[in-house]
Amino acid sequence: VEYHDHKSPSIYVKFNVKKNLEKLGSPEKPVSFVIWTTTPWTLPANWGIALHPEFNYGLYDIGNEIIILAEDLSEEVAEAAKVKMKKVGEYKGKELENLVAEHPFMNRDSKVILGEHVTLEAGTGCVHTAPGHGLDDYVVGKKYGLPVDSPVDAAGKYTDEVPEYQGVSIWDANKLIVEKLVESKHMLAHSELAHSYPHNPRSKTP
Repeated sequence: VEYHDHKSPSIYVKFNVKKNLEKLGSPEKPVSFVIWTTTPWTLPANWGIALHPEFNYGLYDIGNEIIILAEDLSEEVAEAAKVKMKKVGEYKGKELENLVAEHPFMNRDSKVILGEHVTLEAGTGCVHTAPGHGLDDYVVGKKYGLPVDSPVDAAGKYTDEVPEYQGVSIWDANKLIVEKLVESKHMLAHSELAHSYPHNPRSKTP
């Protein structure tokens, strides 16, 4: 493959916690894990949120809700989202295992799981996990029995597994999914990221 400059969406997405809130001290405000991704098109295949077992994760009050992310990345996220964050709790990743969040637009759960592949290099320390779209995701997903969905055909278009976007190319879907997340208020922050990205040397496409 060749590498060329490419612009991708950079999005911070909230997954609302729906069960076992007593694990978090039963807060009175809605609580969400925040994931970061540059591939919104992979979100329809999300089945989990991976945390590192030994990282410290903070609960941050941002006004009308509480968000969860790795402490070491909290300043970067606050800056990206332009929010003031007040820390109201702290847990090791391993203490949050098996919490259940709601997928932001597919009618299903997203399970909180643990993985050593999670890093603090960028993002939130809470990794969107789609076992059908990546090796690390596949390996950790198999460990937890998550489905391996890849609802995309050979032409790079969604199949009938994602009726809302059936026939839409994954690159066109990025914009549609960003708009959907903004509208439903699951988007904490979004921007464009310029980065080096693998391209097909013949077609020159990403």
